[in-house]
Amino acid sequence: MKKRFTLSTLLFFILLSCWSYAGSALKETPPLAKHLVEVRVTGQNLTGLGADLTVRSVLNWKQGYHPGQGFTQTFTGASINQTYKVGYFEATDYVEAAIAFQQVTRDSAVQPAVGAFLKVEILTDGKVSETTQLDANAKGWKVEYDPHLRAIVSVDAHQW
Repeated sequence: MKKRFTLSTLLFFILLSCWSYAGSALKETPPLAKHLVEVRVTGQNLTGLGADLTVRSVLNWKQGYHPGQGFTQTFTGASINQTYKVGYFEATDYVEAAIAFQQVTRDSAVQPAVGAFLKVEILTDGKVSETTQLDANAKGWKVEYDPHLRAIVSVDAHQW
């Protein structure tokens, strides 16, 4: 009778520890996946347009404004073909890239020539997530005059 009690008690504690382990495993939050975000900029015939790029990021953006990595780059040459590594981000982060022609306003004499363009692509883990382009025919919801011609693209959690 004593063996039976000891065996059942031992079995009870084994089951209890397994149940406790399973319960704690459910409470643990799995680590968030990190995604490599890069920004690729290409363009030609840029002389005199004041072409530039601004990249900014917000960490855990649904919980408030927590600035992450960012930078600004001005392009002084006639052409650009460059990819910039922004960093590794989680699905709760937000990354934005804005391109602009600082010398081009709605009514200015300086306008992009035919064949001139500035294009930005946001790459997530090596794949193009978002893209936009400024050129002589730039229009659409991603393009605006504020006060100069610019375009903005962004990626966030639902795209990763």
